[in-house]
Amino acid sequence: MTTGILNPFGLLASTAQIQAQTTQKIQLAAITNSLQNEVNRKIAVLQGSQDQVSVNLTASRIKALTAQQGAYSAVQSQYGNNTNNLGDLGQQLIAATVAANNGDNQAFDDAITAANTDLSNLTPATYNAIFQPDGITQLKANGLSVDTAASYDLSTPEGQAAAVAAVTAAANLVQPVSAATSANQTLAGSKVQELNGQVNALQTLQSQTQNASSAAITAQIAQLQTNMQNQIHLIQLNLSKTSQLAQSIISQTTPIATQSSAFSVLASNATLTAGTNSAATSSNAILSLFA
Repeated sequence: MTTGILNPFGLLASTAQIQAQTTQKIQLAAITNSLQNEVNRKIAVLQGSQDQVSVNLTASRIKALTAQQGAYSAVQSQYGNNTNNLGDLGQQLIAATVAANNGDNQAFDDAITAANTDLSNLTPATYNAIFQPDGITQLKANGLSVDTAASYDLSTPEGQAAAVAAVTAAANLVQPVSAATSANQTLAGSKVQELNGQVNALQTLQSQTQNASSAAITAQIAQLQTNMQNQIHLIQLNLSKTSQLAQSIISQTTPIATQSSAFSVLASNATLTAGTNSAATSSNAILSLFA
């Protein structure tokens, strides 16, 4: 029975290949980890690269405009309340005029009482140079100057005429105040709408800017990841050359064939030692061993 002789060179080459592959895996893992850390650092820089100064400036502007909008809205509400009270006051003076002409003392007094209540409910609006003076402060200070029915004696034409004259004078005082208040309410409302439009425009711009910045950053991050994968692939290709070289060595150091005699074994070993020598030369060298 014949047996093959173990090729020590092939065993060493195979062991070297296994060690090289293990080393390659460790090296590739370390390189991949290093590349990923670098990519993560760059991603962090990108995510913090938004124009924060511009963002803060826009936010500050929005805050300021919103505050102005709130102030105008409050003034609009004040003017609105005054307009309602002045409107009712005017209606009460009309009712008082009718009551005076009819000699109705109770109706006259009720109307004047309601008118004075409306007057007391008026609130001077917060000052702002863009609004015209409404005269509410002066009107409240001076009052309507209309007395009770008893002071006029509405049972007589003279008393009725005196009461109507007093009510008419009060109405003449109220009318310009009411007109100015109504105009100021309208102006305040237009300022609220104007500021609301500016705030909305800035918010839209801010959102678009942030979205565009986020999209750009996302694209750059994706490119960084792609570049990293490409680098890893190239490194894998370079590292694989070592494995290919080891495999080439193994293929060139095949196990020695089964020999039938000691002469054949010596001849075969001589061939491995000589390398590029011819078979005849190898045989002669082996024979010389026994001379």
